[in-house]
Amino acid sequence: MSDTNTLIANVNGLATAMGTALRTTNGNVATNTTAIATLRTDMATAISDAVSAAKTEILGGASSAYDTLKELEDLMKANDDLIAALQALQVVHYDAQTLTSEQQAQARTNIGAAAASDVTGLGSGVVRHDEAQTLAASNQVQARTNIGAAADADLTALAARVTTAEGDIDALEALIGDGSNIDFVSTFNTALNGGGNAGD
Repeated sequence: MSDTNTLIANVNGLATAMGTALRTTNGNVATNTTAIATLRTDMATAISDAVSAAKTEILGGASSAYDTLKELEDLMKANDDLIAALQALQVVHYDAQTLTSEQQAQARTNIGAAAASDVTGLGSGVVRHDEAQTLAASNQVQARTNIGAAADADLTALAARVTTAEGDIDALEALIGDGSNIDFVSTFNTALNGGGNAGD
């Protein structure tokens, strides 16, 4: 009989312990449920605040008429012609800029300009014509042709011929003239123009 009583007592003790543990567990579950609910509320609030902050930053103060992608799409579709005109707009910048080599080349093409390196290269081949120069004979001929000038040799030859002609005229005047040493050229010109002849 004593063993039965002992078993009953042990069972009752176990039931009591299990009941106590269950009550504790239920209390912990209730506490955790409240904590979980609070955590869910806090997370929902944090997510909502983050979304709102991101939206505010993205919109940058845009009015409610254009604060969605659909509204922006509708606006752009309604202004396709204006957007095309802006894209085709030719822009010339007058302020200092830092451009890549490709951008510089395109800018020069747009305005019909030469590169600084090209200008420098051209400058090395420019000859100043107000300075003494040594030219090849063919270049001298071309230069005289350009300015309509005669060669020094031609002028020298012409001067020699004039000198010879003057000597010949002086000799002729001496042969046909008298002691007054008439001016044969003047007399000839007078006769040629109908004013008589040297024998008159």
